[in-house]
Amino acid sequence: MSKEKEKNPWEHTICLPQTVYPMRADLAKRENEILSLWEKEDLFRSINAKRHSEGAPTFLLHDGPPYANGEFHLGHALNKILKDILNKYHLLRGYRVPYVPGWDCHGLPIELAALKQLSKKKDGSDRDPLRIRQACREYAAEYIKIQAADQTRFGVWWQNPWRDTGSQAHGGAEANQNPWRDTGSQAHGGAEANQNPWRDTGLLQEGHFESKDYYATMSPHYEASILKAFRDLYLKGLIYKGKKPVYWDITTQSAHAEAEIEYAEHESPSIYVKFPVVGKDALSVVIWTTTPWTLPANLAVCFNEKFEYTVAKTNAGNLIVAKELLPQIAELAGLEVIGREPLTIDALRNLHVRHPFLERDSKVVFGDHVTLDAGTGIVHTAPGHGQDDYNVGQKYNLGVLSPVDNRGKYTNEFAEMEGKSVFEANPLIIEKMRENGSLLYATSFKHQYPHSWRSHKPLIMRATPQWFMRIDPIREKALEEIKKVKWIPDWGESRFTAAVKTRPDWCLSRQRYWGVPIPAFQCKGCGHVHLDEASLNHVIEFVEKEGVEVWYEKSADELLPQNTKCSECGSAEFTKESDILDVWFDSGVSWYAVLKQNPELGYPADVYLEGSDQHRGWFQSSLWPALALTGEAPFKKVITHGYILDAVGRAMSKSLGNGMSPRTDIIDKFGADILRLWVSSEDYRTDNKIGQEMIGHLTDAYRKIRNTLRYLLGNTQDGSAASPLLDTAITQKLDKWVLAEAFELTKQVTDAYDKGEFHLVYQRVLQFCTVTLSNLYLDMVRDSLYCDASPSGQKDSKNALVIDALKRRNSTLRTLQILVETLTTLLAPILSFTAEETQRAFNKGKSVFENPWPNLSRFENKALLDEFEVLKKIRDEVNMAIEPMRKAGGIGSNVEVEVELPQNADAETLVRFLGVSSVKTGTQTLKVRKSDKPKCPRCWLHRDLKESSLCERCDAVAFK
Repeated sequence: MSKEKEKNPWEHTICLPQTVYPMRADLAKRENEILSLWEKEDLFRSINAKRHSEGAPTFLLHDGPPYANGEFHLGHALNKILKDILNKYHLLRGYRVPYVPGWDCHGLPIELAALKQLSKKKDGSDRDPLRIRQACREYAAEYIKIQAADQTRFGVWWQNPWRDTGSQAHGGAEANQNPWRDTGSQAHGGAEANQNPWRDTGLLQEGHFESKDYYATMSPHYEASILKAFRDLYLKGLIYKGKKPVYWDITTQSAHAEAEIEYAEHESPSIYVKFPVVGKDALSVVIWTTTPWTLPANLAVCFNEKFEYTVAKTNAGNLIVAKELLPQIAELAGLEVIGREPLTIDALRNLHVRHPFLERDSKVVFGDHVTLDAGTGIVHTAPGHGQDDYNVGQKYNLGVLSPVDNRGKYTNEFAEMEGKSVFEANPLIIEKMRENGSLLYATSFKHQYPHSWRSHKPLIMRATPQWFMRIDPIREKALEEIKKVKWIPDWGESRFTAAVKTRPDWCLSRQRYWGVPIPAFQCKGCGHVHLDEASLNHVIEFVEKEGVEVWYEKSADELLPQNTKCSECGSAEFTKESDILDVWFDSGVSWYAVLKQNPELGYPADVYLEGSDQHRGWFQSSLWPALALTGEAPFKKVITHGYILDAVGRAMSKSLGNGMSPRTDIIDKFGADILRLWVSSEDYRTDNKIGQEMIGHLTDAYRKIRNTLRYLLGNTQDGSAASPLLDTAITQKLDKWVLAEAFELTKQVTDAYDKGEFHLVYQRVLQFCTVTLSNLYLDMVRDSLYCDASPSGQKDSKNALVIDALKRRNSTLRTLQILVETLTTLLAPILSFTAEETQRAFNKGKSVFENPWPNLSRFENKALLDEFEVLKKIRDEVNMAIEPMRKAGGIGSNVEVEVELPQNADAETLVRFLGVSSVKTGTQTLKVRKSDKPKCPRCWLHRDLKESSLCERCDAVAFK
């Protein structure tokens, strides 16, 4: 029978572990109690206020705003918990951490949801800009509160203004429903149709969307800030309106930014087309294109001056192509090449080329974007349908032709197919060229093609009048600033740099309702766009007083300063711009709206932390306005994390049904600390898998950590309740060794937190709990903890054995106290709820987040660690020698064994380290044998017994 199970007749004299700290975590329930405690004590605010009064340095992590649409998924949980870990770590390091989370509220998904609901009314409300915007605002408001509850339940520390509402419960049958769905918000008709829907809900009165504790891009202050940033950029000459090709979504009839593009497989035509050369029979310039629908907009054929070109005499006529590509073109099109002649660049310049099926010339131009990767080495150039084409067109004054409307249908500029969609026209144009002999070869191929992130339909490139921000004037400054930023992981710098180098001018305008309107006007007389400092300031004043809806409520005359005249024709009649600003601009100026305008925060932020997709998203949309207006990047450090995959490595999606809800699938079953442990256990810099089996493994790891903490607490219950012990109580080599190990742990964990390598924190702490403590130290000191003193204590004893026992036990007690607070504090940024519960059990009334960061440098002892590495090897040798005795049934445990060792070492330490009854050192060889001495019924060690039937130590302690 093991000594844990065997009934000890002297149990009443033994100090067994006692604690109210439960073995069963019951996190799903207990965490809500801790949330209530944090709220009651207002800890986040009070600790930050204390730091502020002490003049502590500030750590500022600026939150990239999630979209106020739907409940948080696992990607949100990963993002928010990573941020919270960093914030809490810095809070524990003595920083003031004014974390201000935000929400991105404008944009297409919310607008489409609102339109879907309004269309059911069949009263035209889905065509009324004000009613659409009202519905959008209500929708976003509801989801902000839902996501706020999610964020708080993750254990994220922030000032949640809705913490007293039912939103946080988030349970019951309605947990996954949209509360906006069944409200009267959608009706909102009649006389109140043009009123602010918040006026009757109390949201504005309570200040819930105008707060220093969080930000929402639809708050009045924030919307005014967006317009101020736009104004400041305009006054620097960086904002202009021009007709340039942009990615266009036919389905939503709106421009798309590069960050809104996703790539998916698409089948495109692949055609080789002959452009005839005037005055040369059977001579043609051959181009290759995968977008036949853009040929009606062709204005040029583009060569590269660095390449060699040839006239290939073939059975399909004389063809001009790049010399290097002729063999593969001939093989592909089945051409018989009879001969070839070189062409000089000058000869190319003098060519007179005609369009293959329209009555107009196609000019010969040159550009470096032409490559030999595929095609013919000659590019069909339509400045209205491609960025490179547009750039070349500007160089050669080609103009911009884009005979395609918002719906992706041809206009009367290509009258032959007016009204037909561009994708419908592809085969028709191919057939037309086949009939007139200009088609050399046609096939199709599948490739990755840009699609809308929202409609998931293929995009087209289309030139329309849009508002842009100039990038070239600040590109070099951007490249300089990137080098000053700390990037985690390191490859983020090269990836971001590559995106910055090739970034075109930023298309700022969107053809939608839900957003911040571009405050420009158009002259009714001549069509000139009117935008100046006076008109911008006038509109901003209105917005600051009445909100951005004023743009839709007032006429152009009311919004413009009195006596405004058109600078071109002198007219005083204007119409308002109908486009809104890109939502990436909204979130991109958050540094302007939140950091710059709040002296409690400061600028720039210490950290931006988001998913790796934000290298071309929020990181860029933040960088450009910040560089233009402040001359520096808005962030000192950029940390990126990967995506969430299912257990077999697939992306989570509704269609696959492989998603996991952070609330219902993890937190409600296992607790937020298990979710937080998963976040810390993975190297977030890569894509990470998650599944129920992995959650099970993490639950086991959590249980090991919790059981270690429980054991530590159980054995400090009398030591912490009595007068506090001092470090001078630590006299035992075993205790000094484990504290030296704890110092190394603290050093490693601190370094891992500093580097953002939270998976190393998890690994080091778990290893320390399971190996250093549970497998080694706690097993070695159990005898002293249980048997070296009675529950009543022995402070006044004069017995030398009792005094030694008390010193030995107090040494370990003080060690355990240090270990409890050290482990609890190291774990607090990750296992926030468990750490708080542990700290309160150890020291009632004090939060773990009020602890100083552990400093165990006083216990650093490299020599002792080296010495114990030798002892570990001895322990392994002894255990190997004992194992045959155990297998043969000769002994049950190591306490029945006596050991002889050739090594010279402290015998008392060895007895405890090896867990045996006695050790003799300095012998010739290693010997182990079963002790022939009786077992002490109190401590179960095999020793000489006194008349009391107890060993000498137990007799002294038990009988005082």
